[in-house]
Amino acid sequence: MRSSRVSTRIAYAVVALAGWVAPAAAAVVAPGGPGIEGLWQGVILYQPAEIELELTVEVARDAQGRLVGTIDLPTQRMQNWPLSAVEQDGARVHLQFRRDSEARGPNAPFDFDGELSAGGKALRGTFTGFYQGDRNRFPFELERQGEAGLERPEPQHPPLHALAPAGDELAAAFNRDAASVRLVMLLSPT
Repeated sequence: MRSSRVSTRIAYAVVALAGWVAPAAAAVVAPGGPGIEGLWQGVILYQPAEIELELTVEVARDAQGRLVGTIDLPTQRMQNWPLSAVEQDGARVHLQFRRDSEARGPNAPFDFDGELSAGGKALRGTFTGFYQGDRNRFPFELERQGEAGLERPEPQHPPLHALAPAGDELAAAFNRDAASVRLVMLLSPT
C-alpha cells in the first residue's frame, strides 16, 4: 500500500513537471477532495457594489484527461474564451486566460488563484488583471452551478420599475433599503 502511494506521488510529480515544460492547459489533481470540473458563475469584485464583473467558467477534461476550460465575461464581450491554464493541486486552483490589453499589449495574462471550499461548491480567491492601465489584484467569487456541459444559465438582473413622475414612489423606493448600497438611474426622454 505504501509503495503504491509513493509511486502515485512520483507519477503526479512527473506529470506536474511535464505541465511546466508543455504549454498545454494540463493539471495535476491531488487524490481526494472535490475537483474543479463543472460550470461556475460569479463575480470579480473590482470595487464592491460599484464595479463587479459577472463571469461564467466551465472546466472539463479533454480526451487526454487534461483539465481545459472556457470563460465568459459578458461586459468584455467574451464568450467561450479559452482558458490557457487550468491547474488544481488539492484545494488550490489556478486559472488563466490571455487577451490583448491596451495597457500591456498582445497576449497579456489574466490569472485567477483561489481555493475550493471543503464541499467543492465555492471557489474564492484573487484575480490578477489590468485596471486603469495597471496590473492589480481583486477578489473573485465563483459558485458551482452544476456539471460541465450543462446549458449556461442566463445572468440574473434585478427588475426595472417605472415610477410615477411625482417623485413620492422614487423617494419611498430609494429609502426602503437605507442600510444597503443603492443606485438611482433616471432615464428621461429629453
